[in-house]
This record gives sequence, structure tokens and C-alpha cells, in this order.
Amino acid sequence: MNRRKKNADRSTSPLPASRFSLRGLLLAALTALFVARPLLPSENSVTADGEGLAFVLLTLLLVGVWAVAGFLRGELRVRLSWADAAWTALLACMAAGTWRTVHAGAARPAINLFWEWTALGAGFFLVRQLLANAREARAVTAVMLALAVTLSAYGLHEYFISMPNDRAQYRENPERMLRELNIPVEPDSPQRIVFENRLESTEPMATFALTNSLAGVLAPWWIVAVGLLLSNRGFRPVRPAPATQNRRLLTLAGLLATSGMILACLLLTKSRSAWLASAAGLGVLGLAALRHGGLLNRRIVLAGAALLAALVGGAVATGSLDREIFTEASKSLGYRWQYWQSSLAMIKDRPWLGCGLGNFQDEYTRYKLPEASEVVADPHNLLFEVWATSGTPALAAFLGIFIGIGYDVLRRRRSDRTAVDGDSDASEGSDAARRSGRVVATHDGSFEPAAADWALVLAAAVPAGFGLAFFVGLSSTVSLSAYAVLGGLAVSACVLGLLTPWVNDGDLPGGLPLLAAAVLTINLLAAGGISFPGVAVSLWLLMALGVNLAGADAPGRALQGRSAALAACAAAGVLAAFSWSDYLPVMQSRLLVLQSESAAGAAREELLQTAAEADPRWVRPWEVLEAIELSRWRGRHDRAAFERWERALEEVNRRRPHSAAARLHAGNAYLDAYQVAHREHDLLRAIASYEQAVRLYPNHAENHARLAVALAAAGKLPEAQQAALEALRLDELTPHVDQKLSEELRDAVKHLP
Repeated sequence: MNRRKKNADRSTSPLPASRFSLRGLLLAALTALFVARPLLPSENSVTADGEGLAFVLLTLLLVGVWAVAGFLRGELRVRLSWADAAWTALLACMAAGTWRTVHAGAARPAINLFWEWTALGAGFFLVRQLLANAREARAVTAVMLALAVTLSAYGLHEYFISMPNDRAQYRENPERMLRELNIPVEPDSPQRIVFENRLESTEPMATFALTNSLAGVLAPWWIVAVGLLLSNRGFRPVRPAPATQNRRLLTLAGLLATSGMILACLLLTKSRSAWLASAAGLGVLGLAALRHGGLLNRRIVLAGAALLAALVGGAVATGSLDREIFTEASKSLGYRWQYWQSSLAMIKDRPWLGCGLGNFQDEYTRYKLPEASEVVADPHNLLFEVWATSGTPALAAFLGIFIGIGYDVLRRRRSDRTAVDGDSDASEGSDAARRSGRVVATHDGSFEPAAADWALVLAAAVPAGFGLAFFVGLSSTVSLSAYAVLGGLAVSACVLGLLTPWVNDGDLPGGLPLLAAAVLTINLLAAGGISFPGVAVSLWLLMALGVNLAGADAPGRALQGRSAALAACAAAGVLAAFSWSDYLPVMQSRLLVLQSESAAGAAREELLQTAAEADPRWVRPWEVLEAIELSRWRGRHDRAAFERWERALEEVNRRRPHSAAARLHAGNAYLDAYQVAHREHDLLRAIASYEQAVRLYPNHAENHARLAVALAAAGKLPEAQQAALEALRLDELTPHVDQKLSEELRDAVKHLP
């Protein structure tokens, strides 16, 4: 390494004055995407509907810019490993499963989820290509820690301010709030009961739809914060001075505040899986600190124990933590076991290609146990989720990613020691190596490194990420408010200001990101969420950081001439395929559906028809048209409107061929039509719809009860009695109020002729 680069890497200026490289710009943009993803809900339903496709487009665009820029410069240096081969195999398996699902299941969710997984793999790959040194790795880590603190502050604001206000407003006028949310106001309505239970829940969710998702993001970054607090407790700048000593104290204060804030919100989530995973990671950190000596002493242990005791004690005193957290643990585990049993049965029926990405919830009802708590969107286990949705080969490839990372780290661990950035002079070199860390990427002929790239990441990633999340959220189900953006930027700026000295002079142990990734993996084994991009980006980012810091990357293979051109064309081809097959039709259709919400009458229906034509695979426009026509028929019993409803219903069923809920809804409408006009055709269609609902969801009491009523109306009394007995049996088996028969339906079943 030349003298100019060594001096630049040792600079103690928090914002070195130097030009930025293209590589640094790409790294800052990629980090901004990692910031933006958790700021908008990304759980299964919204991701399956394509609300995050803008992030996918930008990720693939960054890969394309990186590849084309390298080709234009005459050399593209690519670092490949066994993990990349496993990622390629995983995406190939998912592509095969998606192709089958397009022809036999719900096509649009499968395609959307496939491209989301592709973007996650592309992000993992691109981080490893773009990181040039440990200082940049520290900058990316600091940005994500600032995001974790921001999410924690959001969660604490929810717990202490916004959620109590919502409960107070509901108690003041419950019917008004229920009507605004289109929830039935009847006291025994299952939807109302579920809503009230959720409203009384005190667990914060921040920008997520599930509190477990928030806990899954916070747990690994809390481990990172604690690990940094231990490993940097005694760090000294390369050139000690009074000012640098003050910056050291600020850094330690920042790390302490960061870990404390994240821990406070993590405790309030009451996520037992995240707690156990965090405890395991904390135990490993303690053992590592004792092994290295000097990192852990009695004062540190006592201070940490006092902080934890204060947080737990305060939570118990305020009622935030109670005995049910522990007494209900066995029940929660029992629910997981129910999900896993059903998932294994599903896997047994479709072992090779799975049920299809984004199709798990519709398929799950066929296997759901009578006593299971809910129709879940995923198995609450990352291995079962990949296995059930994409098949056994995909699971093998998924496990291959982890095995490949472990193999590469162990294989390169010894040779990586020669890549430490330091002088030949021992006294200064050892200190410089500790401050600068390993150089995790050698000079890349495609991208000239610049000393200020790490500062660009630190200064630009957070505001760019918040801005991106805000604008993407404008067309999403749940948007990010301007107040949330301003508050998040303020919190993030404070955290980054405190951590900047650490980024410049501190230490990021190579194993710490991998340990944090292991913590998140343990959590995902019980909580699920590997297909939620807002959660999964932390896993793949931590793995990429850990691999690079551990020296597991090969120096990189130089692609020139045709090879570089082929790589650039491949990146451009993937981007074009995504745009044609997914992004353009989905975004055009979503825009038209959004416009239809502010229209009325014929104009609204015309917009919805156009949206259906723009994306023939998306079910939403047809669902809205079906609801409009059904409401119109119920208002004036117009047979023409009913026939239009039937056509819309047929389109819905074609796009969701395994949805029991859609069949139940259709059966109810047909039975209503029969009771109005007494047409035998309507009754037969009602019976057929209910029979399909029973086939798709055999352990649901309401499906059997509705079928029994329809069969009795058709004079098929033996079949009606059999369906009624099954409905009452299932009603007795389920302990869950929202899955029990309503009083009216139970009486109707009991008093069949």
C-alpha cells in the first residue's frame, strides 16, 4: 500500500476533504436502500402486492451501474465465493417454483416475492464488491445503528404516547372508529374482537406491522452496539490529543446510549424469541471478552447488570412486563408447533418446488389444525418457510449460503492476516492496524478509491434513505409521515455525531457482524420473517460485513473485454426482465387503483378496468370491481349487476385459485341471491362455492356450517346433517373466539330441519 493511502486512512478529521469515487457513491446509495427498507412495512401482504418494488428496481439498477462502469473502465473486478454460488442456486430453484406457480397458483405474489429475493441476493453481493476498507464497514455499521435507535425511539413514542391516545379515542366513541376502519360494530363480531385485542396490546411496532418484526431488527443491532462498547472501551486515537480524548468519551457515551435505547424498546416488544437470541449473543460476547482479557472486568459487569436491572425493573413497575410473558411462553411455543406440523404436511405433498412464493397463506388452510390459532402468512421458521414455499432443493441451496460463508471465513482466516493495513514499524503499525482495521478489498482497477468515501456514507445514507422511504410511502398502504421523517433524521444525526470518532479511529471486530447475523437467524427460527425485506436486509448486510471483515473475500477476479461485457449485459438483462415482468405492470396498475380511490361511479370502474388490463396477474382491481358490483346488486337487486359481479368473481378466483376465504365469500353472496330471487342456479352455485371452501379449509367451522345451511335449503338433509355435525365439532375444538361460530349461525345449524 502506498504512503498516500496510509496517511489518508489515518486522518483523524471526521470529514476528510477529498473527492468521492463512483464506488463510494454506489456504496452510499446501497446503504440508503438498507435504511429505507425497514422504514416502511414489508410483511407478507404488502410485499406480495408489490409495495417494495421500487427498492428492488434501485438495487438492481445499482448492480447494473457497477457492472457497466467497470466494463467502460476496461476492467471489472468481481469477488466470488461459495456463498454466491449457493445464492445463484437458490434463486434458480425459486425461479422454477415461480414458473410453476404462475400457471397453477397466485401468480403476482409469486413473481413479486421472487424479485424481492433477487434484490436481497443482489444487495448481499454488491456490499461485498463495494466495501474497500474497515473504515467504510464501520460507517455502514454506524448508519444502521442510527436506524436501530430511530426505530427504538419510534417504538417508545408509540408505547408512551400514540397508543394510549388511540385507546382513549376508541373508548370515547368506539362505533365511529370501527366505521372509519370498515369493521363491523356488532359486539360479538369476530373482526371487532380481534381489533379490540390488538388495540389493547401494548407492544410497539414502530414502522412494522408486527412487533416480532421490530424485535427481529433490533436484536442483532443491539448485539453489535454491546460488542462495540466492549471492544472499543479502551481505544486510543492514532495521534492522542486532548480533543481526541473528548471524542473517545463521546463515542463511548454514544455506544452506551445506543445500546440502552435499543434494549429499552426490545424489552417492550415482549418478543421471547428475540430475547433468547439476544441472550445467546450476549453470552458469546461475554466469553469473547473474557478470553481476550481487559475487555471485561467487574465494573463493566456491574454497570451492565445495573442498567439491565433498571430497565427491567422500570418495565415491571409500570406494568410493561408481567408474569404472562413467561407463563404464556409454553402456549406460544405450542402455537409454533401447530404451524410447523401443518408446514411439514404441506412439504410432504409438494417436496420439490413447494407451494410457491407468496402462496403460503392460501395453501396453509388445507393443512391447518382445528385448534391452531390463526391462518398464518408464514410458518414462523425461516427453514420451514423456504422449504414449504420453494422446495427441498431451494432449502439445500439456502443452507449452502450459510455453509459457504463459514467455509470461506475459515479458509481465508489465516491468509487474511497478511492484509492488515499497517506500517513496517511495529510501534506505529500495530496501532494503525487496530484503528484502521483490515483492508477488506484490495485496489480495484475498475473504481478508484477515495479517502472520503466513508464520510459520504456517513453523511448521505440516512437522509437519502429517509427521503426515499417517504416518497415510496406516498403510494403505499402505510406511509411515513413528515413528522416521523424529521424526528428520525434528528435522532439519527445525534447518533451519527456521537459515533463519528469511532468510525474514524475505532475498531469493528470481524466476528461481531457474523455473531449479530447468528442472533437474527436464531430469532427467525422461531419468529419467521425471512421473506420480509425490512427484516431480511439486516441479516444479509451483517453477513456481507462479517465476511469482508473476516477476510473471507478472494482478492477478486478481473473481468476484461468480452467477460466484462457479458457481465454488464447480464446485469442489464436482469434489470430489463424485472422491469418488463414485474415493475412496469405492477406500478402502472397500482397507480390506476390509487387514482380510482378518489373517483366515483363510472370513472372509478373504468380506472379499475384499465388497472386490470395493465397487470393481468394482479387480483386487487378485480376484487374492488367485485365488491362494487355486489354492493350495487344488494342495493337494488339488479340482475345485470349480479351477472357483472359473477364475471368479476370468476376473475378473482382465477387469480387466487386456492383461497378458501374467496370461496366462502362467493357462497355467502350466492346464498343471499337465492333467498331474494329463489333461483335454483344461485343455490347450486352457493353449494359449490361452500364445498370448495371446505376442500380448501377443511378445519374451519364456519365453512361447514354455511354448507349445511345451503344443503338444507336444497333439501339434501343427510348431507346437511353431516356438515352440521362437523361444524359443531370444529366449533367445540377451537379455543379461539374469532374462529368460533356466531350465535346466529350456531343456532341455525343446531335447528336444521
